[in-house]
Amino acid sequence: MFGDYLLLFLWVLAPALMLAGSIVAWRKKRRFSAILQIVGSAAFLVWGTYMFVAIIGGAWGIVDPHFFRTAQASWGRYLAFYCLLTAGVCFPVGFFWHALRASRYI
Repeated sequence: MFGDYLLLFLWVLAPALMLAGSIVAWRKKRRFSAILQIVGSAAFLVWGTYMFVAIIGGAWGIVDPHFFRTAQASWGRYLAFYCLLTAGVCFPVGFFWHALRASRYI
């Protein structure tokens, strides 16, 4: 039980650390790759927070778990999922771009 909560918390903690690192990269060198990393890590953080609230809140009775199964919530959830998926692709692209740029200067 505790391991499940810890795993869900890691889905929030890891993107938060990625976002902090992306902001540091942006403040250090203002490049477009850092902006891509910020957008992607923010998308991961939003999705992880959504999953944490939906699962933990539903298990503890804070959030109505039947709301996430209704027709009104399902199309909005799918739309948000695909928008966050598209934004989440920005992080690996920005990270790879940053790595290629950094390897040229070594």
